[in-house]
Amino acid sequence: MPRAARLLTPLAVAILFVLIPQACAQAQPKNTLAWYNGDRQVGIPGYSNYYASSTQQSRAYDDFVVPAGGWTVSAVFSNNSLTDAPSITQASWEIRSGVGEGMPGTLVASGVSAATQVLDQGSGYYKIQVNGLEIPLAQGRYWLNVAPVGQLLGMSYVGATIGVNGVGTPAGVNGGAFNAAFLPLQSTGSAGTSSDYSQGLYISGPAPAAQSIADLWKANLATLAAKMPALHSVPFPGIGLADFNAKIADLSQRAPDLSEAEIRTGLQSIVAAIQDSHTDVGWSSPLPFRLLPLSFYWFDDGIYITAAPAQYQNLLGGKVLAVGDTAIEDATRTLTALVAHENEQWPKYMIPANKLNNADFLFGTGLIRSTDSAAFQVRTSSGEIVSTAVKAVSLPRLTLPQGEVPLYRQHDDRNYWFTLIDQGATLYFQYNSCQEDSKQPSAEFFEQLNQFLALDVIQRVVLDLRNNNGGSVSILNPWISQMKTSRFNQSGRLYVIVGRATFSAAMDATNQFRDGTNAIFVGEPTGAMPRFQIRQGDFALPNFGVRVSYSSGVANAKDPGVTMLPDIQTGLTFQDYLKGVDPALDAILAIPAPQ
Repeated sequence: MPRAARLLTPLAVAILFVLIPQACAQAQPKNTLAWYNGDRQVGIPGYSNYYASSTQQSRAYDDFVVPAGGWTVSAVFSNNSLTDAPSITQASWEIRSGVGEGMPGTLVASGVSAATQVLDQGSGYYKIQVNGLEIPLAQGRYWLNVAPVGQLLGMSYVGATIGVNGVGTPAGVNGGAFNAAFLPLQSTGSAGTSSDYSQGLYISGPAPAAQSIADLWKANLATLAAKMPALHSVPFPGIGLADFNAKIADLSQRAPDLSEAEIRTGLQSIVAAIQDSHTDVGWSSPLPFRLLPLSFYWFDDGIYITAAPAQYQNLLGGKVLAVGDTAIEDATRTLTALVAHENEQWPKYMIPANKLNNADFLFGTGLIRSTDSAAFQVRTSSGEIVSTAVKAVSLPRLTLPQGEVPLYRQHDDRNYWFTLIDQGATLYFQYNSCQEDSKQPSAEFFEQLNQFLALDVIQRVVLDLRNNNGGSVSILNPWISQMKTSRFNQSGRLYVIVGRATFSAAMDATNQFRDGTNAIFVGEPTGAMPRFQIRQGDFALPNFGVRVSYSSGVANAKDPGVTMLPDIQTGLTFQDYLKGVDPALDAILAIPAPQ
C-alpha cells in the first residue's frame, strides 16, 4: 500500500467533520462514557493543568485506546482542584496520537471551547467539560488533555488517579502520561505514586468511515489553491498563479505515494515560492516534525554548530561541511527553496534557525534517507573531519563556551532593555521584539529610558534591532517620533544596528529612522526588504492544525532595494563569536562621541 494511502491510525488522523459535515450531522445514539482514567486519589498530588496562552500553559496528557470500529467523541473532561480560581467558562483541549518522550506526535483535534464547571461535593474537585463535539477517531492509541483556560498558575491541578471507577482502556494503571514538554509525568505523595490523571471522554457512536492521509492532505492543498489567490494581493511577487496551481496539482497527485514528511516539505516549498516573507506556513504547536538536537549559525566563514547534547559534544564548535552526501553549499541552496524570502539575508537567518535541524525537511528535500537521523560531516574544533549520524530526539543542549558575552547576546530573554557604555557617553538600547515584555510594561520602560536621555552626559544613542523579527509597530512608534525632534537627531548622535533578522515591524522602524532621521546604520543588510509586503492575517487548512499567512499592500519606504544596506557594513566570523567580539558595536565605539 502506498505510504500515504493508509487508513487513519493513531500516527496520523484529522478532524473529518471539517471535510464531510453531512456524516457528522447524522443522528447518533445517546452519549456514553467510553473512557475515564479514574477518580482522583487522595494522598497523591495532582499536576498543574491550565492554559493561558501558547507560551503560558501546563498540561497532563494521558493515553486511551479506541477499539475496532472507532469512536465519535462528543465530549471531553478533566477533574481539577481549583484554589482561589475564578469561574471556568472555557477549556483548551487536545487529542494527539503518536506521543512519546520528546515527541508531540500528531495533533488530531483541538480547540479552545466553551466549558461547564461542576463541583463534585464528595471529592471537592471540579469537572471541567467541553460538550458538542463530533470528532471521529479510528482504532488506536491517543492522548487527551483538557485544561481550564485562564491565568491559573498555582490554582488549577488535574487530579492524580490509580484507576478507581475507571472505564475503558487503560484506566489509571499504565503510567502513560506526559507533560506539555512531552516528558514522562508522575506524582508522588503519602498514598503512593501515580502517572495517570483524572480525565475522560464521552462518545455518541462509532466513527464514520475514515479517509486516507493522502485525501486529508489533498483537502489542505485544495483549500490553499482556493484561498491564497483570493486573499493575497496578486500577482504574487514570485511564482505566477498558473505555476502556483500547477505545483499544487502535482503535489496532490503524488500525495498517495509520499510520506507525510515529503508532503509537508512540498507544501512549504509551494508557499515559499510566492517569495513574500510574510506569507508562510504556520505548523501546529507543538511542531509535527522530527527535530535534530543541534543549533547552528551561519557566520561569514561558514555554518557552525553552536549547541549540541553531551552525546554529540565532539560536534560542538565544528564547521558543517556536508549534510548526508551533499556539500553544505548545495544543501543550503536546496533548503533556500523552503524559505519565503525576498533577498539572500533572510535564508541566512532561517536555514540555521529552523530548516537545517528539521529532519522532515532534510528528508523531504532528499538530503537525508530517513527522518530518524541525519549524517553531518563536520570539521571539528581540533581540525579533524568527522561524519556523525545525529538522531532526531529531544535532548538538553550544551552551548558553545564563549569569552565575555557581548551586549547583544546578554539579554535574549528581554524584549527591550538599555544600559550606559563608553564611560556614560553612549546609551545602548536593545529592542529584541516589538511586543510587550511581561517583565516590564513598555510605558514604564520608555519613561525610565527618557529620564536617562535627558542627562547631559549622554552624547549619543545606539538602537540595536539586529535580533528583532517584529511584532507590533505601536510600541516603538511614539519613541521614534520623539527621537525625530530630539537633540540626538543629528549626525553622529544616533546609530541603528540592523542585521539578517531585522524583519516586519522592526523593518518598519528601520524605515522610519532611515527616511526621517539622521541615523547612521551599522551591521548586516536586513532580512526584510524596505518595501515589504504587509501581513494581513492567516487562514486555516482543514486538517492537521495547519495555517497559512497572507499579505496585501506594501510598506512605505523610500528605499526600493531588496534589502537595506547599512552605512557601515560589518559581519561576524566564528572567531568573533568565540571571543565575544561585536564588530557592529565596536565600529560605532571606534568613532569618538560628539561633545
